[in-house]
Order: sequence, then C-alpha cells, then structure tokens
Amino acid sequence: MDAPCKRRRQGSEKHRPRGWPAADLGLTTESMGEAAELPLVLVVDDDEDHCMMLEVALETRGHRVLTAHSARSALETMRAHTVDALVCDLTLGDGTALDVLRDIGERRPPVAIVLSGFDDTEDRERSIAAGFDAHLVKPTPVETLIDVIARGLGRPRSGIQLTDTAASPRAPAKKSHGA
Repeated sequence: MDAPCKRRRQGSEKHRPRGWPAADLGLTTESMGEAAELPLVLVVDDDEDHCMMLEVALETRGHRVLTAHSARSALETMRAHTVDALVCDLTLGDGTALDVLRDIGERRPPVAIVLSGFDDTEDRERSIAAGFDAHLVKPTPVETLIDVIARGLGRPRSGIQLTDTAASPRAPAKKSHGA
C-alpha cells in the first residue's frame, strides 16, 4: 500500500533536516512560518523527484506542503488533513487527477490545479470541466503556480502577469498590471 509521505519537519521549531535543501539556505521551521495561517498545499505526483522539487519550492516561498505519490495516498491525505490547495499531476499510477477530485467529494480544497505534461486542448477542457481551477503545463514557473494558488485563495499575488493557463469560470478574472 502506498502511504502518504510524512512531514519531513517534525519536532522542535529549530529542527533542520539533514539533506533537506532549505536547511542549506539557513531556513528553519520557525523562519519558514509553520503558523497555521500559511496555506497548506497537497502536491500529488508519481514522479517523486518532481514532487520533492515542488515541495521545497513551495515551502521556501511560505507554504506548508504535504505530498502524495498516488491517487489513493492523495485521497487518504485529504481525508486526514484540510488542505487549502491541491496541485496534482494529471496521470498517476493508480488513477488520474480527475479521479482524485471526483472521489474527494465535499472535502474538495478551495483551489485545485492540474499540473501536467500534457498540453492539448482536450486535456485542458476535461480538467476544467471536472472542476479544476487551472490546468498548468510542466514545466511551469513556480511563481505562476504560486500566483494561481494565491488568486484562488484571495491572497496577494507576486504581481506577474499570468499567461498560458486554462482557468475555470469559478476563478477570479486576471487583473491587468499595465495600461
């Protein structure tokens, strides 16, 4: 059985896990703000390296992150935790992002994003029709992902102009940053 990944940083507020990239930057759980008000993001990808890269990138930019590597472990994680955002690869070893969103039902997080290597119109349309707020294509700049999460949560954004994202009708309209 594929179990959800455990949090890497447990214990004292000053704990710096050995081999964890943020430790090399001098970041501690205290300086990264483990406060409950920070968004909790569930990253789901069967590519463990990509999952870890996103985990580190989101954590160093002020998000709390849980990871899962299968549809089953994603569902288990969302049943155990109330997440603010789901970032899910389209295809997983035991299902798809569409299955995850359908099966989670009322525990659907406020923001749900497909992050996929597939960039055809049909995949984008299916993602949006299934209820995802955006379908982003790998490789997506982390700042774009963070902006889509922030926009969905009604939080301040980085100010970059979003391009090449498929957004659902539920998502707030993009604001122009220039005249």
